[in-house]
Amino acid sequence: MVKQYSDLTRYEDDSDNEGSDLSLSDDDRPVSRHPDAVICSCGGGGLYNGLVQGFDKTGWHDVPIVAVETEGCAALNRSLAAGGKQIQIDAPSTIATSLSTINVTKQTIANAMRTDRKTYPVQVSDADAAASCIYFARDHKLLIEAACGAALAPLYNGKIKEILPNLNQDSTIVVIICGGTSVTWDILMSYSKAFDVPL
Repeated sequence: MVKQYSDLTRYEDDSDNEGSDLSLSDDDRPVSRHPDAVICSCGGGGLYNGLVQGFDKTGWHDVPIVAVETEGCAALNRSLAAGGKQIQIDAPSTIATSLSTINVTKQTIANAMRTDRKTYPVQVSDADAAASCIYFARDHKLLIEAACGAALAPLYNGKIKEILPNLNQDSTIVVIICGGTSVTWDILMSYSKAFDVPL
């Protein structure tokens, strides 16, 4: 992600300067821009923690992370609501099976509670996750699992405007699109019927 933003910045700088030297060394490259927010799904917290660690290493401390869980296994949301106590969900229930965990790691809770960076824990319904899978297949011709649909849900249902009210039409949001190995068209058809979302 950092490399892509660095490449984008170089391209924008060079496009305004005819004959620019495209062979700049790493040390001479412009400081990279960064996204205005990054959205990821959150189960046990591995992906989220990886983003936090990577952003720490690259100096992206001011990039907010929106960590999305489904309501039936929202262990991070519940743990934060309990003041940082690791809450266990005895019977997780969600169509996003790869997010289905009884708890998040203590490191996930600690990262989400840090004051030097902003994390927005969000819960979405199974219906929103399923609908997002269908909308994404329609928009991009790619099949994704419900866990990934959860990450896309704040965009498709418009809640991102409530979560991050300072975003505008020029803002850049990165959504981590992960998970497509355990989804089929038949599964999306079942979501369409169960949640009344046209394919």
